[in-house]
Amino acid sequence: MFSFVNPFLLSGLALVSIPIIIYLLHRHQVKEMEWAAMQFLQEIIEEQQKRLRLEDLLLLVLRVLMFVFLVLALARVGFKKGSVTLLGDRGDALVVVDASYSMATKQGPRTRFDAARSKADAIIRELPKGHGVSLAKGSEQSETVLGGNLADHDLVRETVKEMQVTDFAGRPDKLVGYIREFTKKSPSVDQTVFLVSDFQEQDWGSPNDGLKSALTELCKKHTVVFVPVGDGSDANLFAADLTLLQGAVRVGQTAHFAGSVLNQGSEIAEDVPVELIVDGETIATRTLSVGPKQTAEVLFSHAITQLGQHRAVLKIGQDANPADNKTYLSFEAHDRLRVLAVVDQPPAEGIAKPTDFVELCLNPFRDGSEDPRALYNFVHIGMQELLAENLSEYELVLIADVNSVTATEAKHLEAYVQAGGGVLFFMGNNVSPTLYNDNLHRNGEGLFPWPLIDAPIKNDDKKQPLLLSIQQADHPVWRHLVSGKKNYMDTVRFYKTLGFKPSESKRAISLATVPATDSEAAAIAEFTLGTGKVIVVGSSADLSWNNFAACPTFVAFIQEALKRLRIPRLEDKQFRVGASVTEQVTFEQSQSTGELINPQSESRSVSVLKEGGRYVMHLGVLGFAGVHTLRESGSADGREFSVNVNPHESRIVSMQTSELSKIYGPMGVVVDGSSDLSVAFANIGAGSGLSNLCLLLAVLFWISENLLAHRIARRQG
Repeated sequence: MFSFVNPFLLSGLALVSIPIIIYLLHRHQVKEMEWAAMQFLQEIIEEQQKRLRLEDLLLLVLRVLMFVFLVLALARVGFKKGSVTLLGDRGDALVVVDASYSMATKQGPRTRFDAARSKADAIIRELPKGHGVSLAKGSEQSETVLGGNLADHDLVRETVKEMQVTDFAGRPDKLVGYIREFTKKSPSVDQTVFLVSDFQEQDWGSPNDGLKSALTELCKKHTVVFVPVGDGSDANLFAADLTLLQGAVRVGQTAHFAGSVLNQGSEIAEDVPVELIVDGETIATRTLSVGPKQTAEVLFSHAITQLGQHRAVLKIGQDANPADNKTYLSFEAHDRLRVLAVVDQPPAEGIAKPTDFVELCLNPFRDGSEDPRALYNFVHIGMQELLAENLSEYELVLIADVNSVTATEAKHLEAYVQAGGGVLFFMGNNVSPTLYNDNLHRNGEGLFPWPLIDAPIKNDDKKQPLLLSIQQADHPVWRHLVSGKKNYMDTVRFYKTLGFKPSESKRAISLATVPATDSEAAAIAEFTLGTGKVIVVGSSADLSWNNFAACPTFVAFIQEALKRLRIPRLEDKQFRVGASVTEQVTFEQSQSTGELINPQSESRSVSVLKEGGRYVMHLGVLGFAGVHTLRESGSADGREFSVNVNPHESRIVSMQTSELSKIYGPMGVVVDGSSDLSVAFANIGAGSGLSNLCLLLAVLFWISENLLAHRIARRQG
């Protein structure tokens, strides 16, 4: 089967009509000559006419073949063997070098990315002159480095040497999607695509139907060559997480950090140095050992002496891949944060309140909020005073054991949550499920997407606790309470609780369940509305229905719930490289121009768009791990937030050539794991020679045509 680099030139085959037309116009013309009537016999005349017709026909054939082979040579004909076109017959080449951060894995003194650049250089060096070359960096955010199918191979090779690995993760579906879009837009109909990668097993080992279909379609139109540069190593340590143990940090007090290190390898990692750096200063170094495929936690403490924003970095010692050896945390030190604590009736001084245990968790001092060391300033009110409060002034609204919420009060809370606020509910003896459902559920349109069950759930034996089952174990509220085989919530006893009837809802998550009459009921749930959240604990905030408040786990739960519910700020969030980030802003904020400065000190402007009555700031795709700064243009001050690499990419196990061939060969992919690219370039000479052969034949037919035409002309003269 034949293919053509320049198929549009095949229109030149119309030129073969020229000698045919000439032949048809002149074959009946007779040239009169004087001759002696009796000089030739009739037999000789007939024989000469046959020879003349044969020479004319041969001349026509030579002229037609000359034009045919000349056009084929210019169109650069190629031979397609099966589903793969020989490399030299293709037109232009696209070389894609995987730049995801797993390529930073070292193989001795060199990285996989170094090996990939060497392979890319060899590919470009071996391509025939006249072949255009384009260059791209592959990842979840692939980008074209040099487009336009450049004929200057030396320029492309120099560019390859300057390429650097990125902080992006690899996504085969997005990478192949990029290649398909590139080849669609390329003016060259036939292309050879070289993908140089470590081909991580987790990504390429089990392709989904979408990836299979995309690659199969790509291989029908173009040659796709996989060039693996991976190795057999799986040893890699990943700085997985760094977080604050408390919900917020007060200036002048100690911040407590928890870091985690994940061992992705199959062998134990011993004596791993782990360092905490705060604002550029090394605070402490710990040493730990991490079992294979296990995570180890490490704790640090540090006194924060200045108000405002701070940067923390968890750094582990060098290993095979340095790209994931750091994790970043941006946090802010505050003076005081306000919490609105709402109970059923206005609290009397000296009388215990349902919210006392929560306040003790956040302000562990004898005088509570009155203590000068307290970070949280609790404002206590009765439910009837709620409408008089400007809820936007509070970091959190806490509602405990309140009988009912009126329609107006519910709307007031909804507006607060819609704008990003957080509400923490605890139930109790005073709560009326019916009245809550009327105004907070409202058939799924209120703060509660699920309705409360009509009556509290309890065992007949009051001393027998309900079986509390944790759901969504990876949810942030369970961060330090439920991990792997550890479940510190086992000590918690719910003797009585209200529960929700779970149903299909995009706004609701069940965090813990208890057995109900006919099914499981959600005893702890999280609801969303707008940009804010609500967490509801069906049991009480005091010890009347449970022992939760008497357990150490209560402190961790309240701290994590507070972090989850606080009015979200950009600087309080943690993002992953590759995320596309937006933030809702006010009209006044939308009138100023902003800029985003990445960890490499590169700045770019950010845009604000009006979307459905809201003003949304678009920060774009985050491409670097580290601390970013968002500020108004020309201002020295800004807001900082942290961005970390995707943990998915830290599993560095790569596929071997035989494995790739078994999976992707049937799709039409050529897999070349040879050291000299001998598989990809095995037929380059034969492929290039086909076009050259056509040109040579065209020349030979042209010479033959001229010789025969000259002979005929002499005869006729």
